[in-house]
Amino acid sequence: MLYDGTLATVAATSDRTWRVIVADLFVATLVLGTLPGRWRAISPDSTRVEIGDSPQAALDELAAATRRVQRAEAARGRMTPGQRAAHELRRLLHIGTRTRRFRSTSKPGPSDRHEEILEAIENDVVNVANSPLHPLWGACCSYRAHIEAGRLAGLITWYVGQLSPWNLCSLLAEMSDAGVTNIGEGERWFTNTLRPALEVDPSGSRVTRRKKP
Repeated sequence: MLYDGTLATVAATSDRTWRVIVADLFVATLVLGTLPGRWRAISPDSTRVEIGDSPQAALDELAAATRRVQRAEAARGRMTPGQRAAHELRRLLHIGTRTRRFRSTSKPGPSDRHEEILEAIENDVVNVANSPLHPLWGACCSYRAHIEAGRLAGLITWYVGQLSPWNLCSLLAEMSDAGVTNIGEGERWFTNTLRPALEVDPSGSRVTRRKKP
């Protein structure tokens, strides 16, 4: 039997369970299901369970799921502090790339997802010790002080206001990684970094941001 392309040793622990060992490393438990021909492969920490029509099929599914988890963990390891905080914020609020800013008022929570994002940061930082969202605190306060209050040039407010929830998380992460920790630094970032990169779309209906060369 193979695990992720490597020959594995399988040892029975009962009449329905087997331990899978690769190079002296415990990688999975195989369990014969109650339904005929159904097998479960369980990760050592029991966080992942995959099902297959044979022991090998279940093991293949578990190995593939483990690789996906490892790739995601490696990607998070390469993230900046701001990006990791934005990732956690999106996960917390179930924000995807197609999530719209405004949603039905019949659903719980703010209908404006921008407001929901800001509230999530504020509540988490205030109430949770070592909050994973803390890197976004200065950017959040800067949004409140300058965008929400309309204190900056209209073009900046227009641009930020049209951002999707996903892209707002990215903007807050970018501000955090640029060193924005308070509203003064936020004002300088909006004015000196963001404003020069903005331009009105030829249609006149939206503001775009020029990509860095």
